[in-house]
Amino acid sequence: MKKLLTIVLLTIGISASAQRLGVGITLQYFPFKQVTLDAADIVPNYSYSVYKAGNNNWKLWSAGQSFVVGGVFQLNRQRFYFTAEPSLELNTYNYSMTYQTGPGVGEKIVFQVLYLQALCPIIVGYQFHSSGVFRYSFYAGVSPSTSFHIEARFTQNADQTQYDRYTPYDMNGILYSGKPWWNGIAGFGIHVASIAKIEIRYLQRLDSPGDQYKATFSSFGVGLTYYFPIKLLKKTIYRED
Repeated sequence: MKKLLTIVLLTIGISASAQRLGVGITLQYFPFKQVTLDAADIVPNYSYSVYKAGNNNWKLWSAGQSFVVGGVFQLNRQRFYFTAEPSLELNTYNYSMTYQTGPGVGEKIVFQVLYLQALCPIIVGYQFHSSGVFRYSFYAGVSPSTSFHIEARFTQNADQTQYDRYTPYDMNGILYSGKPWWNGIAGFGIHVASIAKIEIRYLQRLDSPGDQYKATFSSFGVGLTYYFPIKLLKKTIYRED
């Protein structure tokens, strides 16, 4: 047992000597969003209401926004890096639709859902060019997400009797739910020495809130990561000669 423990410790030590572990904080902002459903007519399971999908192309701000703050733990090994980002997110999505009040007659409304959620992106990146100061990389990964607070409502309607006809709960299991989900991640980063990383990032939810319709939630934004000047493992930075 002692021999096995010694071998494991030596292996970890040899591996760590070629790596650098960075710890930092990340701030991210996603102002471009899109929500789509695979149906033009939306009929909730437990309602007599009928909704028609509106214009839900990519939009700046009006389709929702997200703000993320979190920690960063990054392990560098030659051209590759592996990152975990335990984070908190304020996430909003808007979906435009029309509530059918009669044949060919409708009331334009916007469904909005707000999540306060915890997530932890797990990312693998590849550095394809490096100089003395700047390094560039592409990365991809996944992120488990779970919400601990949800608010759903309809907006752009001054009629206070709207809930006599329809309710945000109609969209439960269609455009929102309380179950955990996974996001796919892809992005491009510019690393400034060992101090910071500036990035653009794309997110897409990998499943739908329910089984009735296939919903796609996509976000595009920017991020800034600052690395604390702490040498936790041997400092080695990949460079191209």
